[in-house]
Amino acid sequence: MLNRNIKIDLHIHSKASAYKEADGYVDESKIENIDVLLSKVQENNVNLISITDHNNFDYALYKKIKELINKEPYKDINNNLPGVEFDVKLEENSKVVCHIICIFDDYDEDSICKIQSKIEEVKKLEDEEDYYTLNEFETILYNIGVSVLLIAHQKSDLDIKNSSQNHHSLSEAVENPREWIKTGFINALEYQKPRVQGMIKNNLREMKSKFATITGSDCHVWSAYPNKDDKIKEEKEYLTTIKCLPTFKGLVLSLTSPDTRFERNDEGNNSNYINEIKLGDKSYELSTGINAIIGENGAGKSYILGKLNGEEDRKYKKINDINKVKISKVESPSITKISQGEIIEKVKSGNLLDNDSEFYDEISTINEFKTNITSFVSNLKKYVEERIKKRENQDKVNSLKIQIKEFKEIKNYYISLNTDIETIENNPKDRYTEINNIYTKLYNEYKSNSNFYTEEKEIAINKILTSLQDLRKIIAKERDEISQKNKTINVIIGVFNEINTKIKADRTSQENENEDMITEIRDFALKIKNYIINKDKEMEFPNFPKAIEGTSVKAKYGFRFIKEAKYNNANLEKNLYKDLFVQNYQSKEKIMNINNKDEFANAVKGSSTYEMVENSLNSNVQKFIAEYTKEETSIKDENGTDEIGTTPGEIALTYYKLQLSKEIDSDVILIDQPEDDISMKRIENYMLDYFNSVRDKKQVIFVTHNPLLVVNLDVDNVIDITKDRKNVLSIKAGCLEDDDLLEVVSESLDGGKEAVERRLKVYGTN
Repeated sequence: MLNRNIKIDLHIHSKASAYKEADGYVDESKIENIDVLLSKVQENNVNLISITDHNNFDYALYKKIKELINKEPYKDINNNLPGVEFDVKLEENSKVVCHIICIFDDYDEDSICKIQSKIEEVKKLEDEEDYYTLNEFETILYNIGVSVLLIAHQKSDLDIKNSSQNHHSLSEAVENPREWIKTGFINALEYQKPRVQGMIKNNLREMKSKFATITGSDCHVWSAYPNKDDKIKEEKEYLTTIKCLPTFKGLVLSLTSPDTRFERNDEGNNSNYINEIKLGDKSYELSTGINAIIGENGAGKSYILGKLNGEEDRKYKKINDINKVKISKVESPSITKISQGEIIEKVKSGNLLDNDSEFYDEISTINEFKTNITSFVSNLKKYVEERIKKRENQDKVNSLKIQIKEFKEIKNYYISLNTDIETIENNPKDRYTEINNIYTKLYNEYKSNSNFYTEEKEIAINKILTSLQDLRKIIAKERDEISQKNKTINVIIGVFNEINTKIKADRTSQENENEDMITEIRDFALKIKNYIINKDKEMEFPNFPKAIEGTSVKAKYGFRFIKEAKYNNANLEKNLYKDLFVQNYQSKEKIMNINNKDEFANAVKGSSTYEMVENSLNSNVQKFIAEYTKEETSIKDENGTDEIGTTPGEIALTYYKLQLSKEIDSDVILIDQPEDDISMKRIENYMLDYFNSVRDKKQVIFVTHNPLLVVNLDVDNVIDITKDRKNVLSIKAGCLEDDDLLEVVSESLDGGKEAVERRLKVYGTN
């Protein structure tokens, strides 16, 4: 596991470089004085070193250092890798020789002990101006026959060419240094001053190249370490720090992924984390950074992730009883767990984030949508009923019959007063109520948020309130006039009714027969009159309400938190008919042709009699409103990633970025298969960067089948889980370069082999 940073120094010289230096300059830097160097290295907390002499390799010195390190008094010096600094003329027409540090894999002792002889087989350099051609250099490396890393010296900006200074930089030795970097011939650039590193990094950013820049002491006089010699009075305070095992493989993985291994914070900002998985009598330490749980399907990965979250899922009871897995934590970490498929479910339910009100605003048009739909259905019902009534009146007229009897003339006959007069429908009364509600709501909004409504906003809202008051007065006047007329009409009707009651009481039987005949004639004439008046009167089908916006957007933490109702800008007329009516009546044309109460009852879903129509319609409308006011929540990244949209995978990607951001208060993020629904391209272009950004700030533990999230992300810790037929779990854990885990990743993940090969495109035979 990559649980600590190590300091490296891959540029130290010894007496074997004497032919290139002034007389006596490196005389004391010899095997007999090795304790001088190692004491200084130990004192400066350097963990991985290499003696890289000019065009020479001192195997005896290499072996002596190997024997002394990793134990007292040099226990903090973990490894010494074989190395040589070669002088190479990379391009035939160049006047400048490039210094290239070569670090060799130390796995094959037989090959290492022959490095010097393999160099001399090609050519032994004895003059300080001598060099190797590119062909000679490649032949030497080929003959040595082990994997090697090439680190080219660079003393300035890549665009600066100044051969007169003879800095032996890559940019001075070749016409186009960027091409040499892009082709992968060079694995890293070495700088000596932080100012120069800044220049090189700027060049690499322009190239969009993730390329390592490292520094070494270039120490020639061991007693002056970490300075080059004792002429330099200001001690060199900086050496490259990387997060890796102090091995050649660790160095390879660091140089091939500098963005994840370099400039890491050992302490991080996270003091609360899950530190250990205990399986039986064995313990497996977790990194405070990024941990990947891998294994075959059904191996128990999700079970372990649940245990890390403190879950006791009954479906895992058997495996839990057998394995007795325990989890150890440091302090009390706050944990966020994202289960497989959970994000999409939360999006659909409108509950993407637990603390919903912090991130999302309510949708302001929901009540308007409810009112629009309810009002439309009410008008629709009224339209159908008026059609039915018109049809019934027509049927009544068609079946009208009257029998004219002889009218017997009688003295002092009392004729009843006509009471067909009706009160006026007071529509302004309803409109006044609606306008008054709008005024009251706006007035309360203004008074409750007076600090917001200042200056121009205050003037504007007061104009609206004044206009609403004026409109309210106009409607109130019309409402009161109609109310007064209705009151008068009502009094007249009451007086007429009293008079008719008295007249009827004073009539004889003969008079009543005459009156009945008069009333029958009058009713007959009135029905015909009403039919003639209404038969050609057009009835308008109610207009379906226009689609309205149903979203809210809240900006926070560099994201837009979007809530969207199902009715958002949607034309739902056909959908409403389907929810209100049975199949044969699910269109405007069919509804317009309903002719009678029985047909209306049969047309409405859930209704079988006309008396049930109103309740069934109301029930259907409420179900429709409930369905289309359902809300989905999503997140959009505000910072220049507009190409990331709102598909399930894209929302998940942005959700991970939010959860991994420093603003969200979680010490530990547990994720089950974060790659689900996300394309490989988006994983490479976005997700890897999101995880990298919190590597030293939050602990991340995820289950994955995706090799990119292990190899390209360069996780700090791999946990490989296997399970036998008896449900007994086994765990192998460590960093990618530890205990052959890179091979495990290559073999157990689909596409793992290809991912590993792409990652390890370095020069060598391994």
